[in-house]
Amino acid sequence: MQAMDNTGPLAGYRIVEFDGKGPAPFCGMLLGDLGADVVQITRPESGVADVSSAESGFSILNRNRRSIALNLRHEAGREAALRRVEDSGQSSGGS
Repeated sequence: MQAMDNTGPLAGYRIVEFDGKGPAPFCGMLLGDLGADVVQITRPESGVADVSSAESGFSILNRNRRSIALNLRHEAGREAALRRVEDSGQSSGGS
């Protein structure tokens, strides 16, 4: 697994990615590669495993990001997700 280095043109930006299908995992990986601090919110039952790497149980698309499993059907999970989104607006951004 590649270490997060927080350098690059997007250093200082914080991105909240909600687990799902489509281009989000690939986009999150690219944003992380460019230095953004990417936090992935996953469903508790899904984790961050992906069929693209069934042997390891971890997708290469999950590099350069942190993840947290939240149940958005419960109030506590929704509140925690909203805090992550609010925190992302507090990032220093670029110059």
